[in-house]
Amino acid sequence: MTHSTLAPVFAGLRLALHALLLGLSVFACVRSWLLHRPETWAVLIVGCAFVAVYVLGAILGSSTTGRQSRAQPGQPSAGHHRAAVGWVAVLSMLWAGFVWMCQVPGLVEGQRVLGFRPR
Repeated sequence: MTHSTLAPVFAGLRLALHALLLGLSVFACVRSWLLHRPETWAVLIVGCAFVAVYVLGAILGSSTTGRQSRAQPGQPSAGHHRAAVGWVAVLSMLWAGFVWMCQVPGLVEGQRVLGFRPR
């Protein structure tokens, strides 16, 4: 990444994205734990796996950002591209499972939740 005057802004946005994603994941796990739902352990396992895969990808992605391919300078290598696609695929499957297990029954069935009725 070339240096620009907006580099601190992009770094702050990236950090905020990581914090938001981790915070929402923790919130979903804590909510499931406090509601004593039958799938609480599955939610915790999938949530921890999601966070672990996300953090691993963020760390590995930031460590390879500055490297360049020998074949085409400035372009990521084919191996890095395949790894990134695999990371996104695994992360998407974990996220889909996480969302499926953390559904709010009242909103799904059209009941009142916190005094609000869905339209």
